[in-house]
Formats: sequence, structure tokens, C-alpha cells
Amino acid sequence: MKGPGIAVAASLFAVMAWAQSVDRATVEQKEAFVRRLLDDSPAGRRVVDSGHGEAIGLLERARNQHRAAQAEMSSGNLAAADRALNEALWSAGKARQIVPDPMDRTILDRFQNARLRAGVESLRAAYDRHLRRVRGPGAAVEGEFDRVDALVAEAGTLADAEMLVQANRALQNAERELMEQLNSLLSATTFRYTERFENPADQYAYELDRNTSYGELVPIALAEYRPPNESLKSISAHVERGNQLRAEAQQSAGRKDFRSALRQVRAATAELQRALAVAGLVVPREAPAERIAEERQ
Repeated sequence: MKGPGIAVAASLFAVMAWAQSVDRATVEQKEAFVRRLLDDSPAGRRVVDSGHGEAIGLLERARNQHRAAQAEMSSGNLAAADRALNEALWSAGKARQIVPDPMDRTILDRFQNARLRAGVESLRAAYDRHLRRVRGPGAAVEGEFDRVDALVAEAGTLADAEMLVQANRALQNAERELMEQLNSLLSATTFRYTERFENPADQYAYELDRNTSYGELVPIALAEYRPPNESLKSISAHVERGNQLRAEAQQSAGRKDFRSALRQVRAATAELQRALAVAGLVVPREAPAERIAEERQ
């Protein structure tokens, strides 16, 4: 039995053991399955060939549990044998999870590669959009992405050679580079803030777009920095509060109350900045020029 069949059979045996009293035929069937799993299966050979210490240790524990089950069967203690076989199945299954099937691993690597490429493209578009807002519609972006372009090109070459792990590592570096660049750009307000907008509606549109880009950074930061579970609740609360404030800003803008809309959308952005800080991305403090501009609204 190969592939998913191992997991299905293991679950079936566990259900059988729970649902009915132990009998010799069931235990013998389970013992034969465990023996094949440990002695002559692709999963067992894969664990041994991997060199992974923890997985190999779990496989050896499964073998010891299997030997203990055989001894219990020889003495007629079927209940103890059944328990030992269940433990052997659990240990072997855990070892198999640590060293997954190469086909499963390849599928996951390809999925991650597609996600990372999409993330890099999204961040690059957001960076380009905000750079042109800061420097003007005709601003040149040549040279801004040289390192990112090199990493993406390297990732493409590696992916073509089926070196997906290395390709994904290059894309992760590109994504991190863009994330930090965009974070710095969104936080930079050294230009003359009050003279860039013809009217409050244009200013609000800029702030709303800025808020959107911070929102796009949150899932990327979570994937990159992998904050602990206790931090996720705080991040979620900040994002939820930010969404509420953004909705309020949109309602105010709909009433042409742009003073309130600007205050609310900036507060929404501040919540997203706090979420990013909890996730691990350091967000520069807002420059005084922008705070003064807000106070003059």
C-alpha cells in the first residue's frame, strides 16, 4: 500500500479498534500492515534516506513498538498488542509527515512559487504607483528594481531547472526587499505635503490608496515573519479596527466631509501600521510635516 493509502488504512484500523472489541484476526491484519509499512514501503525508505534525525527516531520507535506488539501477540495479550500497534502506526505516521512524499512536496513548492510571484508583482505595482504619486506622474523608476529584477530572474532560472526550493528562496528575498521599500516609501513624507493636492478629494484619494497598500502588506508580512499565535489576535484586532475606520472614512467622503474622512482614513492606516509592527515589520514614525498638514485641514 502506497501514498495516501497508508493514512487511510491507519485511520481505518484506529476506527476498527475503537468501534469493536479486539479479536485475533483484526490484530493480525493490523500487525501485517505495520510490518509492511516499516520493512517494505516507499514511506519507510524515504524516511531512512532523508537523514532527518527526528523522523528516523520516530521510525525506530515505531519498530520497537511493533516488536513489543509481536511479543504481546505471542503471549496472547491481544489488547496490549493492539495498543502497541496503534502507537507504532502513530509514530510511523508522524515520521512520514516530517519527510513528506516528494510529489506532495513538489506540489506545495509550485503553489508557493506561484504565490510568491504574485506577491512580488503586486508589491512592485504598489511601489511604482506610490513612487509616481510622490515624485509626480512622469517620475522615472529606472534603477529602483535592479536588485529585485535580478532576484526574480534568478528565481525563474532555478524554477526552469526544477530547483523550486532555491527559486522560492530567491522570490522570498525579492518580496522582502520590495516590502521594506514600499514600507519606507509609504512612511516617507519629506516632500511638501500640503502642496501636492489640488483639492481635499484628491488628498483623500491618496490617503485611501496608501491605506490600501498597507493592507496589502499585512498578509505578506504574516507569511514572511510568521508571528506567534499570541500575536495573531492583536494583529487581527488592529486590522479589524482599521477596516471599521476605513468604512467610516468612505461614508464621510460620500457626504463630502473630507476633513473627517482624512482623519478617519489616517487612523485606519495607523491601525494597519500597528498590525505590521506586531507582525515584525518596523514601520517608521509618521513625519511631523504630515501631522501638521492634518491639523491644518
